[in-house]
Amino acid sequence: MLLSPLRYINPISGNRGGGSAAFSIAKSFYLDGVDECFTIPQADLSTYLSGSGKSFTINILVKPFLGSVDYLFANNDFSFAIRVDASNKLQLICRDGGFNSSLSSDTLTDGVWQLLTLTYNSSLTLGNRAQMYIDSTILTKSNDILGSNIDSPTLDYQIGAKNSVAGLYGYINSFSVLDIALSQSQITELYNNGKPKNPQSLFGANCKFFFNPDNSGDTAQFSVVDSVNSITATSVNMEDADKTTETPY
Repeated sequence: MLLSPLRYINPISGNRGGGSAAFSIAKSFYLDGVDECFTIPQADLSTYLSGSGKSFTINILVKPFLGSVDYLFANNDFSFAIRVDASNKLQLICRDGGFNSSLSSDTLTDGVWQLLTLTYNSSLTLGNRAQMYIDSTILTKSNDILGSNIDSPTLDYQIGAKNSVAGLYGYINSFSVLDIALSQSQITELYNNGKPKNPQSLFGANCKFFFNPDNSGDTAQFSVVDSVNSITATSVNMEDADKTTETPY
C-alpha cells in the first residue's frame, strides 16, 4: 500500500471555537494500513461486546484514506469487527455461530474527518438490531442479519486492524465503547457540529472505554490509558512520528 506523501505534515487545526470549547483532543494517531494498530485485552471489553442480551454503541472519529478493506476495530477471533468494505461502505460483523453482519448502502468520504457511530440492541427484531451513522446522520442499510447472541472471543481486540494486518490507513482521533444503544439525538449531541464532546462527561458510567490520544506519552510504543475504567490500549509497530497534531478540532 502506498503511503501518503503528507504522512509527516500534520497541521494544527485552528478550529477550536464553538460548543466544544471546554473539551478538545490535541493529538491523533496515524496508522499506515499495513501492520500498525492498538491492542486491548479481550477481557476488558468482551463483557460489553459479546454474549446475549447486549446493547452497545461504538464511536470512532477517523480520517480515512480509502481504497481497500479497512478494519477499524475487531478482535483476532473475528467474532466481532467494524470495517469499511472494498466499496467504502460501513459494516458491523457480529458472529452468532456464523458470519452475520449489517452493511450500509451509503459510503464514507475519503480523506476527511468523520464520526462513525454504530449501535446494537439485541432485544430488537431481526433487521433492526443495528444502526449506523456518519456525523450523526443515519445510514441506509443494504442488509442486517445480525443475531441476538455474539460469539465470545478468546483473543484480544484491536483498534485499526484484524490479526494486525489490513487495518486502518489514516488518522484516528478518538474511540469509545458504551453499554447502551444511543438515540440519534444523543449521537447528534456527541457529534457537536464536527467538534465531538467528551463521551465520559456526556454518558457517565455508560462509557466503558474512551481512547483519547492525549492520554499517552509521545514515544512509541504508546500506551493510551482510560484511567476511569482502568483499560489500556497498547500500540503495535508504531513510531514516534505516528502521534500527530492532525485533529478535527
